[in-house]
Amino acid sequence: MRLSRSFVRVFAVAAACVVVLGAVGCLGDDGSRSESVDVSGSQSGSSDRSGIWVTGVGSKTLEADVARVSLGVESSADTVAEARDVAASGMEAVLRSVRSFRIRDEDIVTTSFDISPLWVWVEVPMKDGGSRSERRLTGYTVSNSVGVTVREIGSVGDVIDGAAAAAGDLIRVNSVSFGVDDPSRYSEEVRMLATEDAMEKARVYAAASGLRLGPLVYLQEVGPISPVSPQFAYDAGMESLRAAATPTPIESGGYRISVSVTAGFSILP
Repeated sequence: MRLSRSFVRVFAVAAACVVVLGAVGCLGDDGSRSESVDVSGSQSGSSDRSGIWVTGVGSKTLEADVARVSLGVESSADTVAEARDVAASGMEAVLRSVRSFRIRDEDIVTTSFDISPLWVWVEVPMKDGGSRSERRLTGYTVSNSVGVTVREIGSVGDVIDGAAAAAGDLIRVNSVSFGVDDPSRYSEEVRMLATEDAMEKARVYAAASGLRLGPLVYLQEVGPISPVSPQFAYDAGMESLRAAATPTPIESGGYRISVSVTAGFSILP
C-alpha cells in the first residue's frame, strides 16, 4: 500500500516538551532548558506533528588535555581526635607532594570530609546459656578527599605515585578521569554535524517513502552537549601504588563530546 503524501511520522524525541503558542522548549536532565526554534511560520507550530521528524547526532573525539584525580586519606583510631590528627598529617603530606608538581592552589579542592564511628557486633552470653548480639563502638574513622586538576597529562602517574609515597598506607586513590579544558570551542562543530545528520536521515526517509521532502520547520537541541570520557577507579589497597620502584602507568585515551537535535520537515505535495 502506498503511503499517504500528507502524513508521515518518524518519532525520535528523547526529552519531555512543553508547547506554548507554537514555541517548544525542553528541559534537560539537569533542569536546564535546551535550545529550540520553530521556523514554520505557523501559529500552531510543532503541535501539528505532520511531516518527517528525526533525531540527528553529532560527535567529535578529542585528545584529552586535562586530568582530574581524586586523592584521599583515611585513618582509624580509638578516638576522633587521634584519627583526625593522623588523617590531617596524611593530607598535608599529600598536598605538599601534589604542589611539588607545580599544580596551582585553584586546581586543588576539598571534595569530601567524613568522621564515622566504627562498630562491631559481638556475641554476649546470657544467664540461660544462650547468647545475644550486641553492637559495640571500637573507634572512629576519618576520611578526607581532594580533587586535583592536572594540566600536564604526562605527569598524572607521577602525581599519584608521589601522593602514595607521601601518605603511605593512609592513601586512597578514588578515581582518575580525563577531559578537555574548554570543550565549548568545539560546540559549534558538533551542532553542525548533528544538524547535517538529521537532514540526511530526513532525505533517506523521504526517498524510501516516495515523498518529496519540504523545508525544515522545527529544530530543537535535546539536552546539553554531553562529554564522554574514560574514567578509572583504583583499589585503595593496591600495593603497586605504594611501590616507588614501579611507576604507575596512566593512559588518557580519547575524549568524545556529542549533541542530539530533533528536526521536523514538511512534506511537499
